[in-house]
Amino acid sequence: MNDEILAHHIIAYNQEASDRVGVRELADCRWIVDHSHLSPGGVEQSQQLEQGAHRVRESRLAILTSTDEIYEMASIFAGFASYRRNMNHSAEVEVFTSFEEAIRWLNLEESIDEIEKFIHTKT
Repeated sequence: MNDEILAHHIIAYNQEASDRVGVRELADCRWIVDHSHLSPGGVEQSQQLEQGAHRVRESRLAILTSTDEIYEMASIFAGFASYRRNMNHSAEVEVFTSFEEAIRWLNLEESIDEIEKFIHTKT
């Protein structure tokens, strides 16, 4: 993972979800093992790409992490999102280390088991 890949992901998702409002999304960052090319500035820049995107209105993003380093980077992203949310430009963002807690916070209609099964069909 690096700054450029993160920005590309945000841009692609903004386009994919451009017609949606109130999105509940889970960013599973547990697979990220090398973050040496990911910088706080790049994280901030990627979060800015969400600013004004249609999909962030009334939306929630749960970022799931498994290492302290990625948790810290995700917290930087969440911090910038919180600041921009106060200006109605960003989704509500929280960082989690527990899959179950992240799903509960997203307040989805599906059960945790249903969501896990769905995720496993995509990986």
